[in-house]
Amino acid sequence: MAQLFSLGGLTRFMNIERLIIMLWPLAIIIVGLAVVILPRRIKMERRARKLMVEHPGAEQTTVFLQFHSVKWSEKQKAHEAMVADMAAKGWTFLRASEASLLRTSITWAGGVNMHFIRI
Repeated sequence: MAQLFSLGGLTRFMNIERLIIMLWPLAIIIVGLAVVILPRRIKMERRARKLMVEHPGAEQTTVFLQFHSVKWSEKQKAHEAMVADMAAKGWTFLRASEASLLRTSITWAGGVNMHFIRI
């Protein structure tokens, strides 16, 4: 009876070890994204708050940017094109925020709300 119990414990340990091995790459990806994305978001938010403090009565607008591709590089190009287009009209990019699910569910690529300020 003692041998069966110890074999069951060994089997359970092997399953936990496999689970850890399988989840390790996911943990690395999550930490990597946090290290890359989080500092950029913090920098963008600090910049936006600084502009808002410097120009408290400035005109603001929000534009929804719908992406047409799921590729990150295409989304980055669309984002940069929108910022350039609005800059030509006299607007300064303030921040980007997550769009509501009702707006982004139209396409697989999603979308983002882009906030601008005229200074």
